[in-house]
Amino acid sequence: MVQARPLIWFKASQPAITDLYTMFQPTYESLLWGWKPGEGEYRRFFDKPVADAYSIPRSKGEHHVNEKPTELIEKFVEASSSPNELILDPFLGGGSTAVAAFQLNRTFIGCELDEGTYDVALKRLKEEERASVEAEEDD
Repeated sequence: MVQARPLIWFKASQPAITDLYTMFQPTYESLLWGWKPGEGEYRRFFDKPVADAYSIPRSKGEHHVNEKPTELIEKFVEASSSPNELILDPFLGGGSTAVAAFQLNRTFIGCELDEGTYDVALKRLKEEERASVEAEEDD
């Protein structure tokens, strides 16, 4: 099932300058949020109110040209799931959702058609895992 109203990311650092060639510059992006109904076809309700829109600057695009800030994805993952629950991202891209899921102790499945993009996301996740192991060893 998919939420009827999309979640919104307002790209706080995106310039809203227009010209004759490009007209309106996209300063926001819609995100779809869905869930698999549980027993009795009910949906998990949140423990606290969560906004459906956030103003967060764009990522530098180190991992993907359309990379979402991990900070943004973490807000939605944390609000809509509990530790050890499964997060699905059918459009893996640079792996921001996978990183957010990892950092919040969620299980993750991601799909990516482009092999080069997949390799970049996998490298990112391995670096995240390595940093996590090193941080645990330092404690």
